[in-house]
Amino acid sequence: MPAIHTLTENREFQVADDWPRVALRTSEEELGHRMEADYWQKQHNMDFTLKDQRMANRYEAYDVGRAADEETLARDWAREEQKAGAVKNLLGSLQERFPNLQLGLDRIMKVYSN
Repeated sequence: MPAIHTLTENREFQVADDWPRVALRTSEEELGHRMEADYWQKQHNMDFTLKDQRMANRYEAYDVGRAADEETLARDWAREEQKAGAVKNLLGSLQERFPNLQLGLDRIMKVYSN
């Protein structure tokens, strides 16, 4: 006579049969998360390495004889002030047209001030 199993017993057999697949799926997810974390750590390290290399190249390329004089510095400063003035004028006109812009600017300033 064939064995008769209840629903609970059948589920226990099914769970026991699925255990290797569930464990493998869990292991796969953990490995995926670890790989993603390691990837971003690698990117972070690469960013620092490239930044250090750029700084080293700039340091090696620096020539005291080519240092900017006061006139060049003043001209560069005036050019940057002119650019800043244009941005301030643009922001002023945008604030007139969009009153809620200040709220967004305050949020951005908080992000960059930390």
